[in-house]
Amino acid sequence: MSKFIIDVDGMVCRNCEEMVEEEIANQCCIETVAADAPADEVAVAGPVSAIESVVETIESLGYTVED
Repeated sequence: MSKFIIDVDGMVCRNCEEMVEEEIANQCCIETVAADAPADEVAVAGPVSAIESVVETIESLGYTVED
């Protein structure tokens, strides 16, 4: 498993964090996920092949993934 940090714009509260965490955690092969609204980050542990799917999930929730 790899760990990666995704920069996310638009999360403002714990509810945002929980929604992102829940949706990502439901994906296959994701080991851990932790959203941090004040830091504008989502930390994910899982296969590198899951990054694209995680990014798509975050964007589908209305947040912007920074490059």
